[in-house]
Amino acid sequence: MAIITGNAKGFQDSLIGTASDDTIMGLSGDDVIRGGRGNDLIIGGQGNDVVFGGLDADTFQWSAGHITNGGIDYVADFDLRQNDTLSFMSSGGGQNVEIMSIQLEYNGTTTVAAGGSASVSLDNNVGAGTDVIFTVKNTGTGAVQQIVLLDAWSGNLSGAWDTYLAANGWSFTANV
Repeated sequence: MAIITGNAKGFQDSLIGTASDDTIMGLSGDDVIRGGRGNDLIIGGQGNDVVFGGLDADTFQWSAGHITNGGIDYVADFDLRQNDTLSFMSSGGGQNVEIMSIQLEYNGTTTVAAGGSASVSLDNNVGAGTDVIFTVKNTGTGAVQQIVLLDAWSGNLSGAWDTYLAANGWSFTANV
């Protein structure tokens, strides 16, 4: 298992994992991280990051202290079929991650969002290539950013998404 760490001085890093299970940490800066093969733990850190888990079951992790106000992180290959997961961690000093909303976006149009009161069926409501967008907040600092899972939605995965979200205490609901 390799531990791969970026530069802590705010530079843009390009980090590439190995063919085994890796822990890859971008730290600060706008990083590009590629996990490769193996069950990787990928931590982008502060900044606007683009991450690729690669094959196998990867965990994409954010801590409250890594939330960049107004920032956007992109996960280019989140796939429930590979057992990829999202992890949100607290930081010291009362800093927690609050998930403010979970949205689906297709062709620039938000189709459903968490936070409403009416549940909707996701079967056949959106097309393949739809992004899943988490808006998260650091409860200690008030910083808010988005985490975009590019092309992570597919209509035939609605049951898998419902199960995954429910297991984490999350849900999609109608945008009201």
